[in-house]
Formats: sequence, structure tokens, C-alpha cells
Amino acid sequence: MNLLYITAVWTEDGESNMHLDFVKQAAAEGINVTVLALCEERLGIETNYKKYENFDIVHVHCGNIQKTNKYKKVISSVMANLQMVHAANKYLKKRTFDVCVWSVSTTLIYVGVRMLKEKFKAAEYLLLKEYWPQDPVDLGAMREGGAVYSVLKHAERSMLQAADYIGTSSEAGTKYVIDRYPENSSKCEVCPHCEEAVVIDKTDKKAVLKSYGLPENKTIFIYGGNFGVSQGIDDMISCISTASAVEDAYFVLLGSGTEYMKVKKHFENYENVRFMGGMKHSEFLRLASACDAGMIFLFKDYNVPNIPGKLNTYLNAEVPIIACVDRTTDLGDIISEGGAGIKVRSGDAAGFKAAVEKLQDESLRREMSENAKKLLYEKYTPDKTVSIIKNHFIQESL
Repeated sequence: MNLLYITAVWTEDGESNMHLDFVKQAAAEGINVTVLALCEERLGIETNYKKYENFDIVHVHCGNIQKTNKYKKVISSVMANLQMVHAANKYLKKRTFDVCVWSVSTTLIYVGVRMLKEKFKAAEYLLLKEYWPQDPVDLGAMREGGAVYSVLKHAERSMLQAADYIGTSSEAGTKYVIDRYPENSSKCEVCPHCEEAVVIDKTDKKAVLKSYGLPENKTIFIYGGNFGVSQGIDDMISCISTASAVEDAYFVLLGSGTEYMKVKKHFENYENVRFMGGMKHSEFLRLASACDAGMIFLFKDYNVPNIPGKLNTYLNAEVPIIACVDRTTDLGDIISEGGAGIKVRSGDAAGFKAAVEKLQDESLRREMSENAKKLLYEKYTPDKTVSIIKNHFIQESL
């Protein structure tokens, strides 16, 4: 089977992410994979073609789509359609593909994907990980019913209709799509984020903590990722501030984002809160595995079922998770029902503190750690994702 994988989030330094892990697994299973990767202007990568040992890749230079304002996102996305088709015509004109798999970063790129699908006469599998335009509406970044909203809503409907199959991150994601677009019910299923499982060496925990100047006699709760509106920053601050009163609790916060300095300034005089900058995935995985629990925060008024990719990393690191979640996502149910963590309602500072107190119990943490890795192997490794997609098409390509 020949597969074209289209993404706007690629890694060039060998660091693991769900896209590279999927591609490596698909190649290992005998699928001929070519990647079409949109490379934002900030990365400084020009359009080019490279051949690796197990797959090929076409880098497509485009404007900034992520972490920019909505107007630039729309303009860059529209232009990216033309740029990706032009690059495919240049580098892949003699190729044939059975399947196009693409992971959504913006619905507006569906035009280019649809053109490529028709060009190669290929089936399409849509990995739906974000929900535009509802996401920015919930965050107050877009007015429902406005011009930009209307364009994105039309693009969303067209994107879903064009796909042969739609994979969402969880059961709540599938329900979200079917409730709003019931005509897609027969082709919508759960196909979650994936991450390659890593064997964790817990024997060097003290050495890892020492290398970062972290205490060995505290229960360490780590947060890694974005500090932005989608994390519900005010509620994050409230939860950690309240839980900082727990005597043996220590909090490590690292990452970047528009609200990073706001959070850092608030906690600058807290003795049991430590800030770090962003780090590579492998480094973060090593640090998280030496900590005692991971933290996830989601904006309390979300109406879209977000499942952050950081879930997989915490499961991989074998740590319990405290998930502060909105009413729409089923993330909290996933970890609590899997025995891998504790669900807290976003903004419930008292509930978050109670979860921190509960996880002072070392035997409970050990039990949840084991369940975390088990949950990763059961649902979130690349072989599971590849199998879900491959099973739709493999018989047709034999």
C-alpha cells in the first residue's frame, strides 16, 4: 500500500511526536510512506524533497499557521493549499497513492488535500484532532456568526464530507462530529493520538532530579506544554496556588506560550514552584518519569472535546495524571476509568488540592503508574493507530 501522510506538525531533529511515530510504524509494517509536511515560515525550511531509509518527505514552505492571529492563520492556510499542490506536482508527479492520511491543523487546508486526493485518485483518512471554528469561539477569539466563522464552518462541513473515513481522538470526539454532522456517522470512529512506548529506567530517578536541581524528598507534580488561553490560565494559577499549601508537594512548570510570564510572575515567590523553559520531547519524557505525577489543564468553558497529546507522554513516563477538565471532553473519564489518574473539574481549586493530597500516598501512585503504562499499550501506541487505518484499505490494495 502506498500512503501519503500530510501534516503541518513535523519534527526535523529526530525527536518523537505522533506524526513521526505513526510514519515509522507504518513503514515498519511494509507500507510505502511519503510525507508531505507543511513547514511554517518561522522554521526557516524551504520547499525540498528528501529520501530517508524508510520513507520520503516533501517539505513545503508556507506562512505561519500555528501560534498566530486568526487572520494570518486563514491567509497562510489558504496559500498553503496552493503551495502543497505545487510541491506535490513538482516532486511526486510520477507517484501513485492508495490513501491520503492527514492530521488537521486547520480546516482550510482541506482544499489542497482534496485536490491531492483527486490527483492521485486515492482514498482519504482524516485524523481530526482539532475542532475549528468552535475552538476559537469558546476561547473568545472569534465571534460566532461572523465572516471568518462562516468561512471556517463551511470549510469544516466540506472537509468532513470529502473524507472517506474520520478518526477522532476519543469517543467524545466521535459523538461531537456525529451530533453536528450526522451524515458522517457511518465513517466516523476513534483513532487517537499515538506515541511510541519507551522503556523507562526508574533506577536513576535521584540522578535525574539532582541534574535539574529538584528535591528528592518531595512529591513532584509536573506540567509541560503550552501556557495559553486554552489551558484556562487563571484556573491553573488558582489550583496550583491552593495546592501549594500541601506540605510535601512540589510543582514543576515548563513550556512556553502567551501566558507564560503571567504564570511565572505569580509564582515567583513560591518556594515549592519551579519554572523551566521548553525542552525536547525525549528530555521531557526523562524528567517526567522522575517526577511523581503529571498535570493537565483545560479551559473550563470548552465545548469541544480536546485530548492533549501530553496525555500520551505522561502515560509513557509511567506517572499518575491529575486532569483538570471541562464538561465536554472525556479525558478525565479515560484516565480515571483506566486507573491512571484523578479527574478534577477545571477551576475546582479545592478538588485539585484534594487530588494532590491523595497522591501523597506512594502505594497509590505506584498502582496508577502501572495502570498508566498499561493504558498506553492498550490504546495509544502507533501500531494501534496504523492498524485502525490500514484495516480499511489493505484489502483494496492487495
